[in-house]
Amino acid sequence: MDSFEVLIAQRVIDLVEQQKSKATREKLYQRFAEIGENPGNYSDYHDPSESGCLLDVNVIGQFAISFWVDSADM
Repeated sequence: MDSFEVLIAQRVIDLVEQQKSKATREKLYQRFAEIGENPGNYSDYHDPSESGCLLDVNVIGQFAISFWVDSADM
């Protein structure tokens, strides 16, 4: 199976980098990579976006990661 390209907004990277715990930062970056490898394994629930696109949401600790799978990004 091919991996997906994971595109992360700069404000999200800034938020991750502000975390005091190195373990938390590493866990979040690892989850981004895991979502890219197999996004279906990391969808805890679905949430509609403002534009009507159905987002997958993964909860990891105190964070919720929203994403959508776009086959064009493979």
